[in-house]
Order: sequence, then structure tokens, then C-alpha cells
Amino acid sequence: MIQLATYLTALQRSEKSLADGFSAVAAAHRDEPEILETAPLLASWSYQHVERLEDAIAAFGKKPPLDPKLLLSALFGGPRKGAAGMLNDMLELAMLAGEVQVLWALAGQGARVLRADHLLQLCETLPVQTDRQKIWLETRIKSIAPQLLIAPAR
Repeated sequence: MIQLATYLTALQRSEKSLADGFSAVAAAHRDEPEILETAPLLASWSYQHVERLEDAIAAFGKKPPLDPKLLLSALFGGPRKGAAGMLNDMLELAMLAGEVQVLWALAGQGARVLRADHLLQLCETLPVQTDRQKIWLETRIKSIAPQLLIAPAR
């Protein structure tokens, strides 16, 4: 079995964790209109990515990573309450989205070397949505952080 299987499995798990994280944040912070409106859409993209990866995983095998530290997907501990909790949720989701970006890049390299056209097409199109997820998270972080950073500590 080739190592690509390990990283495809990690990618699918990370996408699922990212989708679940967006869904949890949307439910926990429904008083924030932008989160309530946008997070479910962003979650749906990652859920679609999970499904679209099924054929590639079937072709190359499913193999969980031996090192559990390989995945940050276990990192998302949210959702939390309040503005500070929302900021921490967004930070953790941004780190998870970064992990997903890197795993897509790895999968793309493997697809190129193996000339796996179907996987390569996924690796060239789906990460565009991951990039948009990360940009949205970073924008939200930048809009939330200033007020929290200057607030007195409790």
C-alpha cells in the first residue's frame, strides 16, 4: 500500500472535522448573523469534499495515520460561549483549515506523480473552497480580535 492512502484518509478526516466544526460554531453562535448565515454553507463544502474523496480512498485504500499527532483535527474543542469563545473557535477552525490546505497539496503531488487524473482534478478544484473557508475565518478573526484584545482580563 502506498503512503498516499494515509494522507487521503487524513484529508477526509480533517475535512469531516472542519465541516463538523463549522456546523457546531453555527449552532453555538447563532446570535451572530454572519456566522449563522455563512458557517453552514462552509460546512456543506467540506461535507461535499468528504463524499468526493470516497472514490480516491477506494482506489488507493483507507489507512489511518500511525501518528495521531499528524492530525490537528482532534484540536477543535469548541464550540465555546461568548466573544472570547467565538474567537477561540475561529482560531481553531482556521488552523484546521490550514491542515486541510496542506493535505490537499500533498494529495495533489501524489496524484501528479501517479498520473491519477480523477484525484488530480479534485486536488485542483476542491481546495479553492478550502481557501475561501480559510479567508472567511481569518476575516472573522480580524474583526473579532481588536475588541477582545483591549478588553480587561476577567
